[in-house]
Amino acid sequence: MIRILTLSTLALFAAAPAFAADVHIKIAGKDDALVRQEIRVAARHVCRNAGPGRLTVAVQTCFDETVRDAQGQLAQARASNQAAEMRLARAQ
Repeated sequence: MIRILTLSTLALFAAAPAFAADVHIKIAGKDDALVRQEIRVAARHVCRNAGPGRLTVAVQTCFDETVRDAQGQLAQARASNQAAEMRLARAQ
């Protein structure tokens, strides 16, 4: 089962080189609301601290895209986990 979600960001800023960061969020035993909150906090932190010369609009774009991507990963992880649980239940 998927227990950790990797939140990846690629923030491109004017006057700064490309910046990439990975943040891992444990999802095992957490409900979606808590994981979504952790995604938003991590994305905000990474995008704000991406590098010198960051523009407010670039930070917001980074945040929006990172959250959208991570929430998609979360949905896929939850679906994968449900499918695995169903296969285990049928095998028993």
